[in-house]
Amino acid sequence: MTPMTGLADLAIMANSASLRQMMRVMFEQDNERDFKLVQETHTMCQELCDRIKQRAEVIKELENLTIIGLARESVKLLKEMQDADLAKTRGMMKLISQTQLRGSLLSQIKIR
Repeated sequence: MTPMTGLADLAIMANSASLRQMMRVMFEQDNERDFKLVQETHTMCQELCDRIKQRAEVIKELENLTIIGLARESVKLLKEMQDADLAKTRGMMKLISQTQLRGSLLSQIKIR
């Protein structure tokens, strides 16, 4: 049983308005911290997307040069890393969107 569940049961049994208020404040503080973390993660993902775009420009420039074996392999490796970073970023952005949607739904439920 989580601490929040125990407090909820106690509030129902005691019919305590102050305990309910305390639970509401705790819930709001937890949500605030969670959304701050989500926002920070979103910002980091945006920065990563910018870096990926910059790296793509460098890769394109390297491809346009007349290159030999080792350089060609380096460009190939950079492309693979680029694709992997982009896939990770997309996954994180999807999780962030889902978290924001859940938070929005929780806020709507709380308002009612």
